[in-house]
Amino acid sequence: MTAAEHGDLEVVRLLLEAGADKNAAGEFFGGTALRAAATRGHLEVVRLLLRAGADKNAATTDREKALMGAAEHGHLDVVRLLLEAGADGATALINAAFNGQLEAVRLLLEAGAAKNAANTNGETALMAAAEHDHLEVVRLLLKAGADKNAATTDGETALMRAAHNGHLEVVRLLLEAGAGKNAANTNGETALIGAAKHGHLIVARLLLQAGADKNAAATDGETALILAAAEDVTVFTLADLNGPLETAQFRQS
Repeated sequence: MTAAEHGDLEVVRLLLEAGADKNAAGEFFGGTALRAAATRGHLEVVRLLLRAGADKNAATTDREKALMGAAEHGHLDVVRLLLEAGADGATALINAAFNGQLEAVRLLLEAGAAKNAANTNGETALMAAAEHDHLEVVRLLLKAGADKNAATTDGETALMRAAHNGHLEVVRLLLEAGAGKNAANTNGETALIGAAKHGHLIVARLLLQAGADKNAAATDGETALILAAAEDVTVFTLADLNGPLETAQFRQS
């Protein structure tokens, strides 16, 4: 496995010829030589292991597979090779989106990866891209028909994640695509409440201008205005929220 991880093609070849177990799993996380080589982008080692019959869909103890590692790090040739070998690309799309690997996302979508596939927490590729401000990945996924209102097991949507983190252009794009502006998570928090809670004034204004409910309350009764006023650093008034985006000003408490 060490040889595969470091891209030592001839050592890998020698070990395979000597009868080494091509699907042996590592002691700690259960990763295989194929997973290690794919994650590091060692194309020829991956090719050799596949020809030797390595399990292309073997997973680590945390369910990570070779294609997921390659996609997450943008190793396009390895992604392409694994797809051609029949590797499962569903959750690899989430990995690629999480890291903003636009071309890997494109390649996986073209190969038929399920655009709304979710991990065990219900997170989709669109949510991952939105949370980490990967605007072009969000645009590509929306164009491909990703569900803009899909929610995690906690009720979080892509719009909520973008708003909570202050990603203005991602929020704008999702609103333009028709994302539900008043959807709430299991704590009753909406995108507006999240934006206000974290002091993202311009995002809050954009949501209000899009028609977000300014009086929506979380399960504990707190509204966007209450949460904003409770912040130690930033306080803004309802008048601030309704002002023009380009003149947004923060007022120190």
